[in-house]
Amino acid sequence: MAISEKRLSLRRAGLTGILLASGLVLAGCGGSPASSNPNFFSARITDGKLTGQYNPQGFTAEEVREQLKSLCNDGELATYGEGPADGLVSFSATCRGGIAAAGGTIEIERAGEQVVVEQMTYDANGDMTISSNQ
Repeated sequence: MAISEKRLSLRRAGLTGILLASGLVLAGCGGSPASSNPNFFSARITDGKLTGQYNPQGFTAEEVREQLKSLCNDGELATYGEGPADGLVSFSATCRGGIAAAGGTIEIERAGEQVVVEQMTYDANGDMTISSNQ
């Protein structure tokens, strides 16, 4: 399965990049899609932490941890914790070797036997990376 990737600089993208980033922030203001779709969850990358919610009817804690490890520089989590949240499970994690991205979102959705992963992240310079395993 090939991973497609596109990079752009928010500094160079000007207004388009600012509007895209604003849209990502606004998209995070709604309810969690995991509540209506147990086969979907997302994680936010902020200040070196990975946070989000998943539906235990669609994913196990181990599956969530495995997806989060893929964001870690060394592939290992330093911490992982979870707790109940209105029928969902909230999680928070950190990576042993840090996270390459300064911020962004990763979305995971099970589609039959396949797990689709899409990432929208940015680095400390404001360069955005959009990637998908599709």
